[in-house]
Amino acid sequence: MLQPEIAAKIHNLFNDLFADQHDPNSIRVFETQNRRDRWIDVSILIPQGSKIIMKQSLTFLFALLLLPFGKISAGDLKLAAVFSDHMVLQRDKPVPVWGWADQGEKITVEFGGQKQSAVADADGKWQMKLDPLEASTESQTLVVLSEKPDRKAEVSDVLVGEVWLGSGQSNMAMTVNRAKDFETEQAAANFPLIRMFKEESAASATAQADSKGKWAVCSPETVAGYSATLYFFGRELHRELNVPIGLINSSVGGTPIESWIAEEAQAKVPELKDLVEAQAKTAAAIDEATMKANYEKQLARWKAQAEKAKKDGTKAPRRPTDPLESIRRKGNSGGLFNGKISPLIPYAVRGIVWYQGEANSAPGKGPYYQYQLPLLVNDWRARWGEELPFAWVQLPNFGREGDGWSLVREAMLKTLSLPKTGMAITVDIGETKDI
Repeated sequence: MLQPEIAAKIHNLFNDLFADQHDPNSIRVFETQNRRDRWIDVSILIPQGSKIIMKQSLTFLFALLLLPFGKISAGDLKLAAVFSDHMVLQRDKPVPVWGWADQGEKITVEFGGQKQSAVADADGKWQMKLDPLEASTESQTLVVLSEKPDRKAEVSDVLVGEVWLGSGQSNMAMTVNRAKDFETEQAAANFPLIRMFKEESAASATAQADSKGKWAVCSPETVAGYSATLYFFGRELHRELNVPIGLINSSVGGTPIESWIAEEAQAKVPELKDLVEAQAKTAAAIDEATMKANYEKQLARWKAQAEKAKKDGTKAPRRPTDPLESIRRKGNSGGLFNGKISPLIPYAVRGIVWYQGEANSAPGKGPYYQYQLPLLVNDWRARWGEELPFAWVQLPNFGREGDGWSLVREAMLKTLSLPKTGMAITVDIGETKDI
């Protein structure tokens, strides 16, 4: 029986899918046939007499509809999103593989001649580890089997090589199509053994179970959307090591480091107490209604100015930033860790590249970076369960003497005292007045 609340969710789903084709008030969802509560035939009517008939697994619909709320629906056999077509698995170390199924269901993963099994826990999550794999350029299939009949998942075109996670703000997020000599780089970007997973989730107040995104094989058609930093880094690794390279891009422009560190980890550092308390007060004081009203006034004023500039043939002023959208994008303390890093743990990686710092260079924030960067390194390592190599890019020469940029650079230098860390020196290549 198609319950009213499920019908409403299906309605909303198809309303989004066909938003440009119909009046939202005209869509109708109704059950035309019920087959033992496992399959439901659903009719969706849209204008102009068009009719779409969709037959879909009810449990699949449950999972699909619940995903935006950050929960995983046990029932269907499901892999974490990072385990998808064209992925690269890390060589020479155990490789965790995980997903969801029914509680108590036995799941077997087959790959590279191995068979490893696990049983789904009370929340429906299962996880096992593949034994260390040798690097391989052979396109293979990872197969996930259930003890129950007709339950199977496959991931195709899987390679084995070196995997690196890249994170940070716009420095890491900037894409290849914005790089110097893009047309030349694009034409030469035929590297089928380099793949990138772009993490697409948003910030979250709580740790999320799964990520969003897909792997893309490097080619002239796809490289434009690659993180430029990760692409050039990965290309050099590929040329040097001659093995497949997997790159995971989880970055958001304009974000401070505290968004990328778990909130509970920051609360344990005495030197960060004042900063943590100040952030909590700021979050509590947010008046969304007032901020929205003020932004709408600013936007209306900007539109009038932009229209006048167009008529006068002059440069238009910069469009105002929506403060609420900025808050949602950056998240509160730990928000981006919850939404964009936690779901990737414990995917096997060789190491991590960090490129961030400008958002923490304000005089009032710069002094804390000497505690924040080592905390991020140590906390991420602890959560992955190994002392992963960790590299970052130094902030270049920009700004005035005595501002927060130099404090962030000093903090980066101090953090090199941690083992297995490295820093790319860029202080000699920046421009003082043009970042």
